[in-house]
Amino acid sequence: MRCRFGTSSDSFDVEFSPAGKVIQKTNYIGAGTIKSSERFLYSDDGKLIESVSLDSLGLQVSSTHYRHDDEGRLVSWIGYDQSGAVTRRGTERYMGKLLVSSASSEATGSPVLQKTFEYVDEKLSKSAPLLRNWRQSSRGLDFVLQLV
Repeated sequence: MRCRFGTSSDSFDVEFSPAGKVIQKTNYIGAGTIKSSERFLYSDDGKLIESVSLDSLGLQVSSTHYRHDDEGRLVSWIGYDQSGAVTRRGTERYMGKLLVSSASSEATGSPVLQKTFEYVDEKLSKSAPLLRNWRQSSRGLDFVLQLV
């Protein structure tokens, strides 16, 4: 199944597997010119294990490999460029089932973003960055989110 979203100048569509997992997201410019796409691969038990970013010609630009713990929670990821060199790393920490911190760093170990998450009655109440690197990335700009 495919769904298309956006305006006439920029849009994207999402392709879903029969199980409801996102298997591809394609970004368009204007009247259907492909800007980029991302493919998602899952393990047999449905956990995201890899995402691959492609340019407008369908050539691989980067990939990210994900690792989960025995309870199925994402605990780390490693990003690679098209040559296979590590570009970024990330870790997620939990208290019980709740995500309490997330951190990412450049391949050199230089921090990019560290976030903490606070909960009230097991519902997210605040997400705040501890450190920001404001360089533009494929994930966009980082921000503080306060839920009320």
